[in-house]
Amino acid sequence: MLEQISSVVAAPGTVANPKAPMGKAVGYVINQWSAIQRFVEDGALPNENTACEREARPIAVGRRNYLLVGADSGGERAATIYTILGTCRLQGIDAATYLNTSVLYGIFAHELAHHMYGDSAAMCGHFHAMELRADCIAGQVIALVGITPDHFARAIEEISWYASDTHPAGSHRVQAICRGYCSRVG
Repeated sequence: MLEQISSVVAAPGTVANPKAPMGKAVGYVINQWSAIQRFVEDGALPNENTACEREARPIAVGRRNYLLVGADSGGERAATIYTILGTCRLQGIDAATYLNTSVLYGIFAHELAHHMYGDSAAMCGHFHAMELRADCIAGQVIALVGITPDHFARAIEEISWYASDTHPAGSHRVQAICRGYCSRVG
């Protein structure tokens, strides 16, 4: 059947006027021929891309907000989190169950501490101090919500071990989190 359609569409003089609606349709078929073949040969492919567009919509809507993620590494981390959450949703997996709760509490508390203290990219040169203060707060919150030391250890494993322009080395961050954790646990 595809061969018959191809021979008719590709035949010279199939359409007299390429600007007419039928001419545009034939041009579309010719331009999209490989995609049409894949669609016909694989019955699992949807005949529209609404799901793909629906997944991309939050990214387009929030594009202006993403200017405020801070450093490039912050944008990369946000993209990672959005990818994980989107994949969970598409697979029908409960994201809260999938993600380690202690990590989520730690991330939320860390970012909330930045907000509470008014930390911003304008405070150049003080990034490491801001991060360590936020890590200490994250450790306190993890302790307050009753995260066990085992869960806490898993949360610590998620920290990058290499220092950057904006974040201190993981060993320093772990010390700050432990200080906050121990100040609440005793």
